[in-house]
Amino acid sequence: MGCCQEKYDAPFLVLLWEFGRKEESQDADWLIHSLNSAHVNVIRLSRIIPGLEATKYYIPYDGHPNGEAYKQVAKAIYDWFNAFERK
Repeated sequence: MGCCQEKYDAPFLVLLWEFGRKEESQDADWLIHSLNSAHVNVIRLSRIIPGLEATKYYIPYDGHPNGEAYKQVAKAIYDWFNAFERK
């Protein structure tokens, strides 16, 4: 059991925000494998939110995620947490 679970009775979760591009894939796979080996929960957002690289998810001329992106991320966390609670 990790420190978050012990101290706060809550799971520790890492959100991996990458676009699922081929050139990113090997690094993302390595990172996820390493985190999972350390018993860290990971949500790979590119697998949960189709088209995460689309401009509709980002503030124009800024590049930061917008409200729609965060709405999708919040849903991914909510769904993950509900599945975690059922285990």
